[in-house]
Amino acid sequence: MIFYLISGGCLWVLLSAITINFVLARRSGIIKEQKSIVDTATMLLFAFLMLLIANKRICAPALGEDITFYLALSGTAIIIAGTIVNISGRLVLKENWGNQIRIYSGHRLITRGVYRYSRHPLYASIIAMLYGLALLYSNPLVFLLNTVIFIPFMIVRAKQEDRMLAETFGAEYSEYKKRTRMFL
Repeated sequence: MIFYLISGGCLWVLLSAITINFVLARRSGIIKEQKSIVDTATMLLFAFLMLLIANKRICAPALGEDITFYLALSGTAIIIAGTIVNISGRLVLKENWGNQIRIYSGHRLITRGVYRYSRHPLYASIIAMLYGLALLYSNPLVFLLNTVIFIPFMIVRAKQEDRMLAETFGAEYSEYKKRTRMFL
């Protein structure tokens, strides 16, 4: 039960951070923008769908108590780590955040903090959190749906951002892209 409470707390922290991003988001100074079907709303919708599927234990296999405990422990640890990475990324990104793919006047290329290790740590953290959810609930369907649906959509979104950032920052972004992986 404690694992579910901790994971739920992480979810509320993440939702609060996303809400703060929307409240503080720049409304002007947009130089370039590309709309994407993969935005915060669709990502949240998918995550909540996965939570519903996981919670229903639709296809949870019959596992022993020890295995279930360690899966739940591992899943919770991954969810906590994902939350930390996500919040860290939002704190470093600050005013460069956008629901859609945007370049703002005064936009800076962020390569410090968690962006030193991942070009798209917010997406990577949500992917990890969904895998953590699959482990927490011992639900292979959540694992499968994350792998075959969510990750490909995140790759599409990340590549859209990569293209716009490459157009904007040129050689600086090319160098960053060479030394930093897309997600992990």
